[in-house]
Amino acid sequence: MSRAALGQVLSPLRKSQQTVITLVVEARAAIRQAASIPIALAFAQKVGGQTDCALTRVYRLLPNPHLDDLVISRQMIRTLARRSSSVLVALDWTEWHPPLRMLLASVVAGTRAVPVQTAVFRKTSIARSQNCWENTFLQMLVMVLKEAMVAGHQLPRSLSPFSLAL
Repeated sequence: MSRAALGQVLSPLRKSQQTVITLVVEARAAIRQAASIPIALAFAQKVGGQTDCALTRVYRLLPNPHLDDLVISRQMIRTLARRSSSVLVALDWTEWHPPLRMLLASVVAGTRAVPVQTAVFRKTSIARSQNCWENTFLQMLVMVLKEAMVAGHQLPRSLSPFSLAL
């Protein structure tokens, strides 16, 4: 993702949040891994700071209650929708760190799928009600998609979580 596209996605956030997220995304892209300590090392090198301070900034970013993931999801969908005549969304359950599973919605962009929304569940909580979790996730996704659509990218009126194919 280019810096301009990342700027569009992060535009609803405060400037300080935009800066930290941009540095984390750039560090992650540079080192090609999602481990916090290497990200903090790359972050610190980029800003000329100390690694422990960068690690603290990364750790504070992750559970930040002021970051609304749905705002970021909506902005990502808007940014991706501007580049295509249609928006195709792929859903996938992924095994994650035991005992967790992740439900992931991605916008298909060319030959890539760009994650736009995720939900993580304990395997024990979804064993008997996976469809219920999927339906709730899809209802939220449809709401975000409807809010994200820009002129020329309209959703059909009949679109509901149950009209999406899994």
